[in-house]
Amino acid sequence: MNSEKDLNIPFLTRLHKHIDENISLEQLWTLMVPVEREHSRTNIVDEDFLITTDDSTSKHSHMPVSVVLDNIRSSFNIGGIFRTADCAGLEKVYLCGYSATPDQPKVQKSSMGTHNSMQWEKQQNILNLIKQMKMNSIQVVALETVSSATAPEDADIQFPCAILVGNERFGLDSNILAEADIIVKIPVYGEKNSLNVVSAFSICAYETRKKWEARER
Repeated sequence: MNSEKDLNIPFLTRLHKHIDENISLEQLWTLMVPVEREHSRTNIVDEDFLITTDDSTSKHSHMPVSVVLDNIRSSFNIGGIFRTADCAGLEKVYLCGYSATPDQPKVQKSSMGTHNSMQWEKQQNILNLIKQMKMNSIQVVALETVSSATAPEDADIQFPCAILVGNERFGLDSNILAEADIIVKIPVYGEKNSLNVVSAFSICAYETRKKWEARER
């Protein structure tokens, strides 16, 4: 913690007025996060606090879909994709190129523990992986912002399939896109031409989930 002379006493005093014996845990978090962020040497974020809800579910419903991450720069993005893949019921995460594995603390932290429940595999060469998938009749779906791409809800996604996700800045290489069976993109309507990689994958994963559940019905 910072030294006493550095503390913002008026700030702490104002927060103290909101604390009494009836304060809920959620209200206490609301007060503690800004305190820790202002006065600690390390930034504290919401996931550093205990989760009060039971994350276990009575039924796990997986669909025959995997996600392939190629040269993802951010460990936090990788962890976020692990979490989304778990929530959407994907089977497996493939980590290609220099994408960090769950051995990295930042991946573990942002995955919120899902790195322990999701199957994952390290593959250095994504093209070799795609070749293996096609030999096993797995449809390869590339998520990229090319003009010829189709929105996920309109795409002819078949099962089993694998969703390819590329580098945050450079996306998927052209030689990888050439190997994809279909290319999908998330429509955007502002100045930027793409969403954050985790957000884009989340939308694609849940649109794929809708198609899977419709097929099962």
